[in-house]
Amino acid sequence: MRRFERYVATTVQPGRTESVKDALAALSAEELRLFVGEALDGLDATARAVIEDRLLQHAVRSRSGWKPVPPSASVVREATTFAATARRQGQAEPSEVEHYLRYAINASLAGDHVAARPMFEALLVPINNGDIFLGQDELVDEVLSIDLHECMCRFASAVYVTTPIAARADALLKTIDDTHGLSYLRDPLDEIATTLGGELPDVEAFMPLWIARLELESGSSSDWESDRERWLRAAIGRRDGVAGLERMARATKRHEAARAWCDALVAAGDWSTALFAYKQCAVFIERDHIRGEFLDGAALAAQVLGNDDLVNELETA
Repeated sequence: MRRFERYVATTVQPGRTESVKDALAALSAEELRLFVGEALDGLDATARAVIEDRLLQHAVRSRSGWKPVPPSASVVREATTFAATARRQGQAEPSEVEHYLRYAINASLAGDHVAARPMFEALLVPINNGDIFLGQDELVDEVLSIDLHECMCRFASAVYVTTPIAARADALLKTIDDTHGLSYLRDPLDEIATTLGGELPDVEAFMPLWIARLELESGSSSDWESDRERWLRAAIGRRDGVAGLERMARATKRHEAARAWCDALVAAGDWSTALFAYKQCAVFIERDHIRGEFLDGAALAAQVLGNDDLVNELETA
């Protein structure tokens, strides 16, 4: 799929993109449905499945309120039985794995997280651990056309929704650890919220538990944030806003935390406080090549505020 996208990017005729947009705009809804159906019929099985995946996700995100029919309990049992057999044998055909992962995705899209969770867990965890070999030379996505990041996000979402709140933080971290080799979640809570349509259920009750759990693994002496520490910073920023980000920056003196504090102020248009923040960060950030980033930020803030004297002072610092 990636090779095809690169091919298209380098061979599309000048002006063709605009013509395609105009053609789509010219079609009625019924004509567009007919075209999509005919186009799908002309694709091979892999390409068709990829387009259908995106079509289902787009339809669920639309304002129509449509959702697919969730898989039956017998399908869930079939999927988990298949995964158990594949694990015993140590291998499986990629097409069969995709078949059952798409059932899991459909369950998630339908809002049936109770059905989605065991199917994702039965397949993704052993694949991540190498207990089910799919014939790939290196990465799993070499042989799977399905979006593994989407699968991970939906697995994490299912775990979040179906786990009692007191055990949710531990369960979520275990899920991420058990599948970390398949894709990367920069901020699990943000990914889950997006997957669930923008809302994070029980967020006010869960956030203190999530923060407390992450704090148990924070406080390393490294100059760089670990995944857990980045998630902690994101959670504190979500709960406490700019004030929380400032506390993190001052407490850790890490450039990632300092940048997040400054970026939040710039995003809010608070250039006066941003100028102060950039200058503060330039003092406690020790590495010169990173410290220069905050001096540049301070100069930009001074320029926006019309303080030319300070701009000149910072540019020569």
